[in-house]
Amino acid sequence: MKNISLYLLSLSLLIIVLYIFNIPYMGEIDYFDFLSDLIITINIFLLLYFLSRVKQPRSIIRTLVIGFSFLYFSLLTDVLDEIFLNPIIIKNIGENLLQVLGYITVCFGTYNWLKYNEMLQSELKNLSNTDPLTGVMNRRAFIKKVADEIERSKRYKTNLSLIIIDIDYFKKVNDEYGHNVGDVVLKIICSNVSSFLRSSDAFCRWGGEEFTIMGVELDNSRCKEFCEKIRADISELPIKIEKDKNISITVSIGCTTMLEDDDSLDVLLDRADKALYLSKENGRNLVTIL
Repeated sequence: MKNISLYLLSLSLLIIVLYIFNIPYMGEIDYFDFLSDLIITINIFLLLYFLSRVKQPRSIIRTLVIGFSFLYFSLLTDVLDEIFLNPIIIKNIGENLLQVLGYITVCFGTYNWLKYNEMLQSELKNLSNTDPLTGVMNRRAFIKKVADEIERSKRYKTNLSLIIIDIDYFKKVNDEYGHNVGDVVLKIICSNVSSFLRSSDAFCRWGGEEFTIMGVELDNSRCKEFCEKIRADISELPIKIEKDKNISITVSIGCTTMLEDDDSLDVLLDRADKALYLSKENGRNLVTIL
C-alpha cells in the first residue's frame, strides 16, 4: 500500500512507452481537452498517493485504492487519446469498462468507510459516557441524564429518587487482597446492581467505590424496598477471589426522593449523602432514606 504511487507511476510510464511505439501519432491535438484531462488525472494520482497513507482499516483503503486506480487508468487513457490514435476497442470498450469498474468500486469502498466511521463515532460516544472499568455510566453522562429527568419530573409531577451506594470497608479489600481483587469486586457489584434496574433508571460509578442510581417514578416506600433488595442480594453474594476462597461484601445505601422545592442534582446528592452517612454511623450494611 505504501508504494502504490510508485507502482502506478511505473505502470503509467510503461503504458505511455507502448503508446509511443505501437500507436500512430495523431497530428491535431485538442489542447483544452488534453490539459483538462491531464489535470484531473494528476489529481486522481495525488489522491491515491495520500489515500494510501490514511490510517483506516486496510480492507476499506484497499477497496478505495483499487477503485480510484481504475478511474486513474481510465483518465490516463483519455489523456493519451488526445495525442495518439487509439484502436476502437481501447477507446470505446477499455476506457468505459475501467470507468464503470472504478465508480462501482469507489462507491462500495466509500459506503464501507462511512459505515466504519459511523460505528467509530458511536463507540467514541459510548466511551465518553461510560466508566472504563465497570462499563456503567460515568459521572458526566449521569449528571446530564439526571438534569433532564429533574425537568421532566417537575413538569409532569412524577416521583424521582436518588440513591447512593457505598461498598463497606472497600479499602480493606484493596489492602488485604490487592487492587486486582478490588476491581473484580467493583465489576461484580455493578453487574449485580444492574440486574435490578429498569430501562428508565440510570446507574453511575460516581467515584472509587461509590455509585449512584436515579430511580424514575419511585416514591419513598418503593425506593426503600428497591434499595433493600439490592443491599440484601449483595450481602449474600459470594465473590470468588481464588480457586477455593470467597469473600463477602456489604454495602451501605442512602436514598432520597425529590421534593417539590428541589431543583437540582446537588440538592438530591446532599440529602442522599446525609442518609448514607447515617447508614454508616448505624453499623453499615443498612439502607437509610431521607
